[in-house]
Amino acid sequence: MDEIIQNPFHLDYETLSLVDIVGQDEAAEYKTGLVQQTEDLLVRGILHRAGRAGFYHWKNQQRELLDWDEPTFRFSPVKKKIGLGLDSICKTLRVEKRVIITIQSLKSHWLIEVHNQQGSSTLQGDYLAGFVQEFCSWAGLGKFYRVVLERENLTSPGDFRIKIFKDPLDD
Repeated sequence: MDEIIQNPFHLDYETLSLVDIVGQDEAAEYKTGLVQQTEDLLVRGILHRAGRAGFYHWKNQQRELLDWDEPTFRFSPVKKKIGLGLDSICKTLRVEKRVIITIQSLKSHWLIEVHNQQGSSTLQGDYLAGFVQEFCSWAGLGKFYRVVLERENLTSPGDFRIKIFKDPLDD
């Protein structure tokens, strides 16, 4: 694990999470082949799982900026904590990836919309779906939250929506 940290290629949370899922030798190859196979179900599943692993790497890298260790966040009711956290994630990714990303709190779910911009880092929908699903589980006391990725009826092919249902599946 020490050699992963020392290699600058592995400093970003997305790569660290791919290394967790497919191994160090396969991560670079997987990342380069990703562009051609984004609709393959196996690729999408690996991206979702990598997103779940990536949340913890990202949280550790962003820990001081997030204020999630503060009592006002930690002791908030679960749905409020998840809503605040999703908002923080969206704000951070908006700056980090230079994408248009919005979040709405609706009656039954939170809705995240992502519009990838030309010249910005591409944010993968399956990766982000796994990422926010793991955040919700972390913030939601270990409960499992249903997440649905939607790509249809959007203005651009790279755009997507993620619905995160507010009621956990294992309640």
